[in-house]
Order: sequence, then C-alpha cells, then structure tokens
Amino acid sequence: MSTKLSGKALVIQLTRDHIRVAKMQLGLKVQILCDAIVDTPAGAVEDGYIRDLGAVTAALSEVLAAPDFSGTKKVVFVLCTTQALSEKVTVPAAKGQRLDKIMDANMDMYFPLAVYDYHVTRQELGHLTDEHGVDNIIVQLWAIPKTLLTRYYELAAACGLNVLAIDYCGNSHARVSGATFLEPKSEKLRNFKKKTAAAEFESAKEPLENPVSVYMMAEPELMVMTFVEQGQVRMQRSFLCGYDINSALSEAMIVIDYYRSINDDRDAPIELIICGSLAENEHFTEQASMLLNIPARIQDSDHSPGWCCCIGAAQTALDFGNSDLICSEKKSFGPAWHYGVVLAGAAAAVLSIIMLMTSKTAWDNELLALQDSEMMLRIQAAQNQKAADTYSDYTSQYYSFIDDRNSLFASLHTYNDNMVLILQELEELLPEQAFVEDIAIRADSMALQFSCTDKEEAAYLIMALREMKYATPDSVSDLSATADRADSATAKDSTFERDDGRIHFSAVLFYNANLMEAPPTREGLIGAEIPSMLEVDQ
Repeated sequence: MSTKLSGKALVIQLTRDHIRVAKMQLGLKVQILCDAIVDTPAGAVEDGYIRDLGAVTAALSEVLAAPDFSGTKKVVFVLCTTQALSEKVTVPAAKGQRLDKIMDANMDMYFPLAVYDYHVTRQELGHLTDEHGVDNIIVQLWAIPKTLLTRYYELAAACGLNVLAIDYCGNSHARVSGATFLEPKSEKLRNFKKKTAAAEFESAKEPLENPVSVYMMAEPELMVMTFVEQGQVRMQRSFLCGYDINSALSEAMIVIDYYRSINDDRDAPIELIICGSLAENEHFTEQASMLLNIPARIQDSDHSPGWCCCIGAAQTALDFGNSDLICSEKKSFGPAWHYGVVLAGAAAAVLSIIMLMTSKTAWDNELLALQDSEMMLRIQAAQNQKAADTYSDYTSQYYSFIDDRNSLFASLHTYNDNMVLILQELEELLPEQAFVEDIAIRADSMALQFSCTDKEEAAYLIMALREMKYATPDSVSDLSATADRADSATAKDSTFERDDGRIHFSAVLFYNANLMEAPPTREGLIGAEIPSMLEVDQ
C-alpha cells in the first residue's frame, strides 16, 4: 500500500558510499529544511543491506546530534537495493480481506521463491474488463527481504527514531520524476471486450507522439532506470554498477535495446534524464549521452541531483512497515508519592509486594524477549550466510561475463573502415593480369603480396601504390623474378621457389588518417618514367 505522508520527518538514504540525511516537510509540497551528507563507513553497507550496524549507528548518531536535527524523531528510510522484487499481476475483482486471501493463496505463483522470507506490499493500479466481460484488478506487488528490513528498524531503535515509512528507491525515483504506476483510465481498459485483435494490432503500430523519457538514478553502486511514457511507468530496471561506470552504461544500453524490442519500435525517440550523485559530475552526463547515443540532461530540481530520491520518498512512500519489527519504547516509571506519612507501614509493605511482583513480571518478559531475539538472530545468520554465498557466486559469474563480453568487443573493434576503401582502390589500380596472392591484416596496416606478368607491370604497380588515396606504402620487399615453366633446364637449376615466369613482390600499406587526392589510373602513368628493377627498394 502507498502511505501519504505529512508533517516533518527525517528522510535517510543509505548507499555504499554516502549517508544522506534531510529534515523535510513531507507531503505534496516537499521542502528540505536542512540536510547533511557523510561518508558511509567502509564495508558497512552493501546493496542496501546494513552489514555493520554499529558503524552505521555511530556515523548517523553523529549527524543527528547537530542542533538542526534535534527534536525530530520520525524517519522515512529509502532502500537503495537491487534485492527488491516487483511484479504486476491481474486478479479477479475483490475488496478488502477477500482480495488479501486471493493474493496470499497465489503468492507463490507471483514470486517463485520463499515468500515467507519477504515482506510484500501492493498497490492497486486500476480495473480491467477482459474479452469475456469479467472484471479484474491490476495490482503492482513489491517485495523486500525481511532480513534487510529488520536492520533498518534496528538502526532506528539504536538512534532513538520512530519509523514512519520505509520506501523503495524505485518508487521514490518514479515519484520525483512525476510518473505513476497507475494504469490510465482509457477506453482500452474500460471497453476492452469491444475491441478486436486487429484493432489492437493497428494501435500498437502507431508511432509515439512524445519521446519516451528514461529517468536514470545513477549512484556509484546502483543504477535505477525508469521508462516513462505519457506520465506512466512502462518499465523499471535496477542493477549494480560495481566500480566500472563504462560497464554499467553498457548494461544500461542493453536495457534500452530490450525496451525498444518489446515495444516493437526501435526508432522511437528517447531522452535520458539523470539524477543521483553521479549526475553532479557534468562529465558523467556527457559520457552517458555519448555511449548510449541519445540526448541526456540533468533532472530539474531545486536541490542537487543527489537528493532526488529523498524528495520522492517524502511525497508518497510504499508501506513496508511491519508491526512485528517495530521496537516498542520502554517506559520508565518514577516512584509514586502518596499521602503515606499516616499509613507508612502498611503502604511500604504493599508497595514492596507490588514492586516484587512487577519486577518478576518485567524480568520474565525481558527474558522471553531475549530468547525471541536470539532465535531471530540465529535465523537471520543462517539466511545471511546463504545470501552471502549466493551473492558471491553471482559476483563471480557476473565478472566472468563482463570479461568475456569485453574480450569480444575488443576483438570486434579491430575492424577499420579504411580497409574496405583500400581493397576497392586496389581493384581499380591492379592491371588485368596482376593479382594479390596473400593479405595479412593488422590494427593500423595491411601486408600484401602481388604477382605481375612482367617488370613494366610491376614498376607501374609500385608507383601506383605510392600515389594511393587511402593508404601509404611503408616498404616494398621480397622482389623476385621466377623462371618460365617452358625453360625446363633453367627451371631445374633455378634457386627460386616459384616457376610461373612472373614478377612477385610484397608491400606494407599503412591506413591514411586524412584522405588524399584521388589515385592515378594506369592510363595516367603511361608517359611516366619507369624505374629499372635495380632502383626498386627491396
């Protein structure tokens, strides 16, 4: 469920590198009253999970000790993690507890995993009447691991804060972008049964009137991409960046290509709008625009782009609250003063008995609470160990995939457009009886071995190579004249390997950086002076 927020509260965003704390006026008209940002202790937060609760508590308590944040005990957390699951499902129309029972009974179909390890919330997106006239409800589901949520409640309790809401960064990002997950109230939804399949196909082929806006929340650890069309979120993807921004942008390009493929419109205009801490670096925006080959700009905001998710969470947050995780405040009781001067003896005896019974009950409750906490910690330790092993396997597979992909791209990048131009130019320069025997391709040059009918033809070809438009000869070598097959006696005594009576030589051609004038033709060299074979560089 979505929770509408109001009043004043702290909005806190934890990432691997930074802790952002903002005292804000919540609601539709969000206002940041004061803010602070500190470095996250090394290794304390990873993919939204608080690994070192003590270090994070110490860093956050130091920020909250400032006078600007005193007196504010309510907090809204923004979960920056890729461990959140989202799914859009269609269920029969129902309300209240009946809808809850339908969804709980089929939850294992929506999320094929251990659902009891996750805290699930939902948001109704609209009604849909199918082709049979049955009324259904479109529901957006969000799921967060309970072990991840528990850490944030423990952090709030350690810092003396009350959790007002816990939001997922994907929802915060959509909110600050002005987009909604709700389905539009269009004729397509209300009169679905009156449309034919042909009409649906034709409407899908209509070009987009407005460009698709891709909002990117770019953090050094995490990227969230929200595809918005006409104010509605069409797709959302999140992935870890690691420490290589170029690899993250390459993965962003794959996500954009996937969106275009599923919408069957690869020519649709797309604009990129960037927020997050990386957007504060103007070079990142230029780099993203160049690598993704789409126009990019920084998201408009009254504050720096790094605070966008905090602003979105302060508007309307997802309700991941769990009463079992909320730490109740301990109440202290002062001594009761009575009129007891008159009845001092009796009152003292009664109070002693009451205090003894109260103390026994309090200690019993405390012992039970400690036993429950021990059981929860053991379960969390077992779950976290499994999650750590799974994450380690995923990390090794991911970096292996990145290395293989980079190797493939590196091998593909050796292609040079000049090679095509040089081969086309050689087709025009070569005499009719001359040909290329062998070609060796290099990164900046190519080596060719030629065969000509006579010395004049070889001399023409050497001069023509020096006047090429797209290449410059570096050297001419291995010039050899072979014996004729008809002269068997000569061929028998010859030391040459070939015996076809032709002239052979090799040449190395470097690709030209700048285009030269058009190469000469054979007719243009008829009157030129032909050097003797002794003058040719070998």
